[in-house]
Amino acid sequence: MNAAQRLVLSGVVTAAALAIAPPFRSGNGNRACAESPDQASESLNELLIAYFTENDPDVRAGIAGQVERLANGSASAVATELGNLELWSSIPATGKLTVRGRAGTLRAHWQVPRNYDPRKALPVVLCFPEVEQPLETAVAKAREILGESINSFAIVAIDRVIDGRLHQRPGADEEFRTLIRELRRTIHTDTDRMYAFGVETGADAAWMATIMHAELLAGAILYSGYPAVPYPAETYSLLLANLQHVPVLSLWHRDDRRPAGTRLERVAAHNEAIVEIARRTSLPITGVEMPKRQLGSPTSEFQIGPDALAGIFSHSRLGELQSSPAPLGALSAVSHWFRHPGQGRADWFSQLRFRGDSWDAEQISILPSPSVDSSRFISSVMQDHLAYLDGSVRDNEFILRSIRSAEIEIQLRPGLVDFSRPLKVTCNGIKRFDGPIEPSIATMLESAHRTWDFQRPTWARLILSIQSDSPMP
Repeated sequence: MNAAQRLVLSGVVTAAALAIAPPFRSGNGNRACAESPDQASESLNELLIAYFTENDPDVRAGIAGQVERLANGSASAVATELGNLELWSSIPATGKLTVRGRAGTLRAHWQVPRNYDPRKALPVVLCFPEVEQPLETAVAKAREILGESINSFAIVAIDRVIDGRLHQRPGADEEFRTLIRELRRTIHTDTDRMYAFGVETGADAAWMATIMHAELLAGAILYSGYPAVPYPAETYSLLLANLQHVPVLSLWHRDDRRPAGTRLERVAAHNEAIVEIARRTSLPITGVEMPKRQLGSPTSEFQIGPDALAGIFSHSRLGELQSSPAPLGALSAVSHWFRHPGQGRADWFSQLRFRGDSWDAEQISILPSPSVDSSRFISSVMQDHLAYLDGSVRDNEFILRSIRSAEIEIQLRPGLVDFSRPLKVTCNGIKRFDGPIEPSIATMLESAHRTWDFQRPTWARLILSIQSDSPMP
C-alpha cells in the first residue's frame, strides 16, 4: 500500500494528493550497464535539455519517464544534472523583453555585463519604475546609486508597477511570477540572488512586491519610498512579518524647506514606523535617514556606501548567508500575510485554492467604537480581510496554520526534510499525515519547468484540503 492509499484509508485527510512516485526499477538494465558513467551523464544531460526545450506537456511527460529510467530512479542524480544544464545562449549587452499575462503586457529592459557568459548564473537587480520613467533611465539610476557593487549583475527595469499596490487589477498577482520566470529563461539567473530596487514611487512598488513575493527575493534596496497601505500602524505589524528572511535597506531624507505634509515627510514618517516595528520584532530591516537633500543636487551625492550594500548582497534567497545554509534538523519557519490568491506562497508552503472571495475593494473604512482598543480592533478587521500561511519544520515534523485557504501544498526538498525518515504534518491543530514520502523525478522536472528554478526544485509535494481555518494568530 503506498502513501497516498494510506492517506485515503486513514480517514484523517478528506482530500489529499501526493505527487510522488516510487523509485524506478528497470527489468532490463543492459543499456545502463553498457554505458560508462560519463556517457550516462551526457545522455541524461541531453534528455533534460530536450525536456526543458519541449513545449508539449504530453511529450515532456514521456521524456520524464526516459529520464527516470536512465537515472535508475535516482532523484539526486537528476538534481545534480539540473545544475549543469546549459539552456541559455549568448545575448547582447542590452535588450528588451515582452511578457504577456492576464493583466496585460509588461515590458522589461535588461543589461548584462559585456563579458556575460551564458554558462554562468548572474545575480539580478530588478528595478521598479518611477511614474512615466523611461526604462533606460531606471537602469542608469540603479547604476548611479548602487555604484560598482553591481558591475557583475544583470540589471532589469520594468515599464510599470507590477504587484506593487495592496489593491491591484485582477490577474496582477500572477504577473510578478510570470515576469521572474521569463527573465530566468532569457538571462542565466542565480535564482537565489535577485534583489529589488526602487526610487521614490518605484520604491513604493518595490516595497509591496517584496512583501508579497518575499520568497523569490534575496533582499531589497529602497530609496525614498514606503508601502502604501490603509491603517499603516496596524497593517505594517502584519505584513512586515513576511520579510523575516529578506533583508531590506530603506533610505530616505527630509527637506525642511518644504511645507509639512509633503511626500518627503510621509516617506520619513512611514519609514520611522517601519524601523520601530522591525526593531521590536527582530526583522532584518535597516533604515537610514540620509543627509538633507540640497535642491538641484545630483543623485550621486546619495550613493549608498559599499558596506551597506554588502549587507544586502551577501544574502541569498530566504535570508540565508551564501556561505552558511541551515543544517538539516534546524528549525525552518515561514509566515506570510497576503491579499490575493497568486500571492499565497511562502518558500516551501503555498496556498493552492483560496477559501471564499479575496478582498478586492479599493478602499476600506474602519470605525472602532469608543469603548474598544482602536488599534486592536483595526488589526482584527485587517486580519479578517487577509489570508495567512504560517509553518515550521524541524526534524521532519511540520506544524502548519492557514487562514482563508481551501487547499494547501508543502514542497519538499533535501535540506528541509530527510526522505529516509517518516514525515509528520499537523495543520490547524489536526494531525494530517504521518508516513514516508519518496522523491519523484517527474515532480522535480515539472517544478523546475514551471518556475525555471534549477537551484531549488521541489522533490515531492504533499497537498492537503482544508475544511476550517486556524484561529487568528
